Amino acid sequence: MSESCVFVQARMSSHRLPGKSLMQISGYPLVVLAALRAKNTGLRVVVVTSCEPSDDILFESVISYGIECFRGNLKNVLLRFKEASDSLKLHKDSLIIRLTGDNTVPDGALIDELISQYSSHSEVNYLGAHYPQDNLPYGLNIEVFKVHYLDDALMNASTDYDLEHVTPWIKRHSNCIGMTPKIPEKYNNYISSKLNLTIDSNDELKVMRSIFNQIRRPVDEPWYKICRIACQIKP
Repeated sequence: MSESCVFVQARMSSHRLPGKSLMQISGYPLVVLAALRAKNTGLRVVVVTSCEPSDDILFESVISYGIECFRGNLKNVLLRFKEASDSLKLHKDSLIIRLTGDNTVPDGALIDELISQYSSHSEVNYLGAHYPQDNLPYGLNIEVFKVHYLDDALMNASTDYDLEHVTPWIKRHSNCIGMTPKIPEKYNNYISSKLNLTIDSNDELKVMRSIFNQIRRPVDEPWYKICRIACQIKP
């Protein structure tokens, strides 16, 4: 039976900001806040991390919040995703929604909207950010595709880049559409590539903390309202 499942990719061994997955925003570890926001409309969310000892603490933190967590290969993230989908017994036509744990702005409502749009376009294989040019805030990235495209990619992808980043092979061999045309027009004011809403440095972490310091309900605040606050804060 087909379903939808959000995979939040995370690890502790980030090259640019080691340990960022558990750095705090609004009292939550970064990856936990990303996962809780993704599931705030009832979606199934699984944090997908590695089996490396460095990720033991990440695993313990995630499950302490009642969030599912799967562990697999550190460098071959494509394989990690495939094994996670197998472990969860997802049907080949089930949808995987890929997020990364350093992006805390996407929420369940935006994911639900993109799932609906993907499901209504049978000719589309992949829906995601920056395809071809979405003019989206960096850090609002969401990718939607079916489980069986993971199988295809794993059988055919060979470069380290494709294996680490999961979806490049899928995008090169699929009928793809970008996120922006599928986001309701009423939110157009909040779509701008001038906004950086990801966390790859201490400075970006400080900016995101200052944004969330203005939010009373960090798990439930709509994504577009966070973008509106970000527009008013200079990095």
